[in-house]
Amino acid sequence: MTGNSRPTRLVWSLSVLMLLTTALVRAQSPNAPLKVGDRVQHQFAVPPEDGEFRKNASLPGIACIFITSQPLATPPDGYAHCLKIGSLKLGMEFRQLQTTLGSDKRIPRSYITDPRTVNVSSEGRKTVLIPINALDIGGGQLRLVSYLVALVEASGQVGSLQLTGKQSEITDSLPFSGIKLGSRQQHVIDTLGLPSSVADVPQIKGKRWEYTPFPFSIEFVGGLVYSMRIHQPTREDLQRVFRPLTAVPD
Repeated sequence: MTGNSRPTRLVWSLSVLMLLTTALVRAQSPNAPLKVGDRVQHQFAVPPEDGEFRKNASLPGIACIFITSQPLATPPDGYAHCLKIGSLKLGMEFRQLQTTLGSDKRIPRSYITDPRTVNVSSEGRKTVLIPINALDIGGGQLRLVSYLVALVEASGQVGSLQLTGKQSEITDSLPFSGIKLGSRQQHVIDTLGLPSSVADVPQIKGKRWEYTPFPFSIEFVGGLVYSMRIHQPTREDLQRVFRPLTAVPD
């Protein structure tokens, strides 16, 4: 990798599911589809770290990056390796998420041990809000500066994560694929490429970029990242083709 002298091997992760969602990706021979573990020419505007999604400028599509010094004994599980915000991964137990967040002593312990339950579905899914950075305005009330929302399945596993708010040193430790709250729009384009669709978000006077069928979206306010959401892909998502826009609408 550019700028990295470690004896690592970059794997362009394409399981069968990944191949379906990035059907436009082909090897140097147009008729030869990539296989898991194939070496490919890579050209990144933003050099990737292990476990990050990245747009490869030399190939269409987006991939989940594995960096390893050894051949993979078994194929990667699609792009689950990259569905994380900081060290918080989809599929982990919510209690484990609390423990992981609690290792950051800048976040008040009460925020983590006593999160807000925003909603409980009839199937037992909980939507839980954890303040990351907040101002005490008295009377037991907080003004949220940044916060994390988790969808917790009835099993206790985390099914989606969304980090929202203003940039701080704390949120800098919670990036998604190298993208942080406060990152510029151009950095997102350099990292992930153009989205598949753009929508207005009146509540924040901003824009949402969707990367359907990839299970993540980015929201912007004033050209800066304000929110990042990741979720588990559905079976239908895994059968769809990613078709990015050719330009960002005004």
